[in-house]
Amino acid sequence: MVIKKAFTFTGIPFFYEGSLDDKLKVYPSGNEDEPTGTIAYIDNQIIEFVKETINERQLIKMGACRDCPSKNSLGELLLMRKKSPQFLSYLLPLLEGADFLTHYTEGKTIWVRTK
Repeated sequence: MVIKKAFTFTGIPFFYEGSLDDKLKVYPSGNEDEPTGTIAYIDNQIIEFVKETINERQLIKMGACRDCPSKNSLGELLLMRKKSPQFLSYLLPLLEGADFLTHYTEGKTIWVRTK
C-alpha cells in the first residue's frame, strides 16, 4: 500500500494507508515530519459509526481528548465504545477531504457538521 500524508485540523501532519471504505492504518508524525513507530488502526466499524453519528446529529463536537472528551461529543461516544477519541484527529480530516463533512472552531472546541 501507498503511505499518504494528511493534516489534523490543527495542522499537525500524519501518515496513513487504506481507505475510508475499508480500514485505515495511521502513523502519527514525529519531530522530523516522518512516521513514528506508533500505529493506530481504525476499522470500518469505527468509520461507519462516526459517519452515521454525524449524519444523525448533523452538528456535533469533535471531543478528541483521550482522557476526558467533551460531553455530548463524538469522542465521548467513542470512549463509551472503548475506542480512543484520538482516532478522530485523523479520521475527521480525512472525512472532510472526502467531502463528507466540514468543521469549524469556536474557542477551543472543534465542531463538525454534515455537508
